Amino acid sequence: MAISALQPNARLRAANRVWGLLEVLTCFAVSRLAFASLGVHFDATGLDRYWQFLPTELLRTDLLGSLWYLHSQPPLFNAFLGIGVQLFGDPAAFFHGVFLALSLAMHLALFRILIALAVPRRWVVAALVLFSLNPSLATHENWLFYALWEAGLLLLAALALVQYRAAHRPGTLWLWSVAVAILMLARAAFHPLWLLLVVGLYALSRWRKRQPLDRRVLRAILLPLLLVLLWMAKNQVLCGDFSTSSWLGMNLARATVTALPDPLLEAAIAKGDMTPFARIGPFRPLQEYGALLPPQPPTGIPALDGDDFNNLQYVTVAHALRHDSLYFIAHFPGDYLTRVGDGAHIYLETTNRNAQLHDNREKLAPLEDAYNLVLRPGDSALPMLLAVLLALVAGLHALLARTVTAPLARDDLLAAFLTGTVLWVTLAGTLLEYGENNRFRFAIDPLLLVLLLQAAVQFRKPIDPAQP
Repeated sequence: MAISALQPNARLRAANRVWGLLEVLTCFAVSRLAFASLGVHFDATGLDRYWQFLPTELLRTDLLGSLWYLHSQPPLFNAFLGIGVQLFGDPAAFFHGVFLALSLAMHLALFRILIALAVPRRWVVAALVLFSLNPSLATHENWLFYALWEAGLLLLAALALVQYRAAHRPGTLWLWSVAVAILMLARAAFHPLWLLLVVGLYALSRWRKRQPLDRRVLRAILLPLLLVLLWMAKNQVLCGDFSTSSWLGMNLARATVTALPDPLLEAAIAKGDMTPFARIGPFRPLQEYGALLPPQPPTGIPALDGDDFNNLQYVTVAHALRHDSLYFIAHFPGDYLTRVGDGAHIYLETTNRNAQLHDNREKLAPLEDAYNLVLRPGDSALPMLLAVLLALVAGLHALLARTVTAPLARDDLLAAFLTGTVLWVTLAGTLLEYGENNRFRFAIDPLLLVLLLQAAVQFRKPIDPAQP
């Protein structure tokens, strides 16, 4: 009798989930048609002009060779661009289709993750509807850049961990490993130290709960680490920079030396504490650095001799500015902290506040205004600050609690992945960047939503520690 009584309930729960999924899919389809009717269009104009992309001619005629000599960026997003350029005369429709499919996959992954974490179906549907109607998601979905890749790969990686916990099949864990490897080889912000932070939080949680480490997890972590370290070693041999992007010094300079008043800058250069490169600043045409650059004959390799920022001489510029940036941080800590504070404020702004998104953003202005009434009343950063802090507290509580008080606490690796990623991106997006800090946060907004809903579930109805 007990079993027969449970079966209708199980069928009802399954039916509710199916209906919830259909509601989400319907919202996605209707909203995308509505966005298109408002004039939202896919913007692929950056293919020929963004710093992060190899020249289109190289993508078309020398893809593999150019990827091998690419030191300014990890290779995989440019590889994706090259495939589109080589397969299609006008690749914009191909790129748009891939981005639209990725956005749909994000919706499905988020639905499955929230259901697995025991978030009530009504909450899940409401959250997914708000997620689908998010004007920032709509603009990034229609922008040829790696921001949507970051958010999508993070969600797909989290889904793989949910599936691993449900069935403990090694294949799903390796899917997580592959997603992490692709992310690290597509976006330099996801450094090996990020993965080590996730592993460290996972190990800490297992230690707190007096549970052994899952050896399958440790083996799965080795794949992305090994691949990325090999690529970094390749860059060290070819251009003398052990990284996935040689731009670190130039990126850091935007958050440091550009904030130094001219008299102090000139005094530091005169004493030899900083290099004359600091006077010119990062990401300037090579001609502006002039005689500061050592003589270097052409390498004969198109990817290293061009006028773009993958020219080999920019490694010299980046190394000099890295030295100058570290000097600035050590000797002008007050100015640096002021800059970090300014960057943190930008980090908490709407992720739509980006000049590259202007055209599509204008078409969705009424929707964004409605969103900001709730998320940024009076254009205040306080709600987003509280959301980030609460998400981190919820994640750390799930990791460190000795007893199971929330569904997330039963999955140490997922909790470590979500919490470690939010923490890493927040620190990197405020300490090492200035100007586009909010673009960093776009990648983790879905993870923030997961952690906040999990906190709401725990507050609403604490989970019985004895519940399996």
